[in-house]
Amino acid sequence: MIKKFALAFAALAMFAASANAGITGSHALTGGVTQTAGLNSLASVSATVFTGLGATGDFAPSIGAFQSIGGGTLTFAFGSPFTFGSATFGTFTGNVVVDDTSSANARTVYLIGNFAVGTYYNAFGNSTATVLFNFTQSGGPGNAISIGGTISTPAFSPPGVPEPATVASALVALGFIGVARLRRKTA
Repeated sequence: MIKKFALAFAALAMFAASANAGITGSHALTGGVTQTAGLNSLASVSATVFTGLGATGDFAPSIGAFQSIGGGTLTFAFGSPFTFGSATFGTFTGNVVVDDTSSANARTVYLIGNFAVGTYYNAFGNSTATVLFNFTQSGGPGNAISIGGTISTPAFSPPGVPEPATVASALVALGFIGVARLRRKTA
């Protein structure tokens, strides 16, 4: 009897854990911007975000293309917060970690944060997320700015941002070098 109870409890725990597992995969994003000034000279943009064509992992089947999922003002500065979402899709809340303006009439922005699932994906739990936005302004200043992007879960470190373990390893190595130098001076 106890064995059966333990087995049933274990099965229930596994089911509960799988039902609450964080959502994984990616979903294409698209959008528009109201400003038409020179893209790389802007400090912020007012953006409207929509679902795009293409989804992988738990995001497939997709909620559908061109569903409005909110928007707001995105400030192009490290650490600036940005949130978008809808009750159906879910809500992303994160901060800017990379703002690349190295290309004329184009800007790449990475945000890292959390994605709280909406009603369409409610079989999954919340997850960390990385959002990539590619802003382009064909024809230069004075022309419309378009947005393409992706939300990916779980979060990943964008190019140029080292993993925390890499930073920790480098600090430990520097510490050992410092100790070795101190020992040589005292010997």
